[in-house]
Amino acid sequence: MEQLDRKDRRFIAACLVTILAGAAVTWALFYRAFPEASIEFRVNRTQARAEAERFLTSRGLDPTKRRFAGRFEIEEEPKVYLEKELGLATAGRFYGRDAKVWRWAMRWFQSGVKDEERVEITPLGDLASFELVRRDEAAGPRPALEEARSLSQRFLSDRDLAADLQPIEATPIVRPNRTDWRFVDERKTLRMGEATVRFETIVSGGQVSAFREFVHVPESWERSYRALRSKNETANIVGNFALILTFLAMLAVLIAKIVRKDVRWSLVGVFGLIAFLLSLLSIINGLPLTLYDYDTATPFSTFVTGRLIASVLGAIGIGAGIALVVACSEPIFRERFPRYLSLSGTFTRRGLRTKSFFRGALLGYALTAFFFAYQVVFYVVAARLGAWAPSEVKYDNMLSTAFPWATVLFVGFLPAVIEEGSSRLFSVSFLDKLGAGRFIAIVLPAFIWGFNHAAYPNQPFYIRGVEVGLAGCAMGWILYRFGALPLLVWHFTVDAIYTALILLRSGTPTTSSRARSRRSFSCCRWVSPR
Repeated sequence: MEQLDRKDRRFIAACLVTILAGAAVTWALFYRAFPEASIEFRVNRTQARAEAERFLTSRGLDPTKRRFAGRFEIEEEPKVYLEKELGLATAGRFYGRDAKVWRWAMRWFQSGVKDEERVEITPLGDLASFELVRRDEAAGPRPALEEARSLSQRFLSDRDLAADLQPIEATPIVRPNRTDWRFVDERKTLRMGEATVRFETIVSGGQVSAFREFVHVPESWERSYRALRSKNETANIVGNFALILTFLAMLAVLIAKIVRKDVRWSLVGVFGLIAFLLSLLSIINGLPLTLYDYDTATPFSTFVTGRLIASVLGAIGIGAGIALVVACSEPIFRERFPRYLSLSGTFTRRGLRTKSFFRGALLGYALTAFFFAYQVVFYVVAARLGAWAPSEVKYDNMLSTAFPWATVLFVGFLPAVIEEGSSRLFSVSFLDKLGAGRFIAIVLPAFIWGFNHAAYPNQPFYIRGVEVGLAGCAMGWILYRFGALPLLVWHFTVDAIYTALILLRSGTPTTSSRARSRRSFSCCRWVSPR
């Protein structure tokens, strides 16, 4: 590698100071900016399955003769209600116990057979719901209201849930050869703001065939929240429209570059191949989870074959999309910023040994630390001014896959190339070529990019667009000053870290059936720049 001079050493020192300062600020303010609701995992997926099978066995069923599928689920609307109306600190006291918003959802099924069993177990090991799915035409008794109500009450009593209940609903469900009954009861003395806890039971075939415990959110709040969210969606539509115009401009430039034979197809092919392989690995890694959505009326072989074909086609589409972005953005960036290493020159043996690569990679890591610190400071200040953002658990189903890090690599690579390629390498270069001036070339793509993130449920509706847009302005300036490599390193690292947080905090790279210790994970609010 080239010798480092005094200017390089000052640059390295500044990057290291930024990394240390950013880490310190993030460490100090992260929980104030993004306070997290604790999910206490007393049972992992394997233990939840064992608990569910014991419950089904106690009801005279043998689930071991059927196929199994499971996944981790979140009841999003009750969770958002509690966080928004009560605050996360108060909501956290209800989570997992009175408000069972996190569940291991499982099903046992057989191809070609309508009958199946479904059970949901909370991370604390409690039964949250079950359903014995049976054919509508199956024969059974037609009990009167009092007889069916007695069966429902007996089930609730056996689970110590019958006390302090107020009947809400009793509805007959007339089937061709039987009559089912649906009952809904509410806990009278528990209030979480205006939300309550309700129990739904269905009596069918002379027994309770379904049970569900859930948080009932007021309908008036649901309507007002949908109206509130519509502003997010409108802002996102505006951003999407501007992004469509960007892609049309990219295609026009690509055609011109192809005519001039100025597209480096080997580089395009390498990026496309990497995207294809990462996508395919991530999709195949998650295929077992898709069994939860399997329709038993479809032959199992047909379902699996269809999913495999869709996985390959999806991976090909993603690889082609990445290749297209690189083909559109790399030539015009190389044209407008010839003083920097091109992408094709960066990722060569010679390029990797240059000072430019070393400085660019180091700056990318410094930008990562800076971005974390920027976000926590932004949301600490915004929260004081009334802004709100929900805590979220993203990519939680990685915990149920064999190779969760495949998703981490894929989620880091995909947005880094697509978003930096379209919003920085192409857009900044294109506007610069049109003579729009540096200010417009930096700011306009930054806020188009920012408001393409406005669909997040953050409030007020524009806060996410402003946060990401300001970050985009900083990254546009970095592009002018240091080239593309720092942005690719930064974007990949930030997205990969946020995706991996739930794995890192779990203490294990995969969900292990041998894990028996009591563990706690935190709900990581997804705040990546994607």
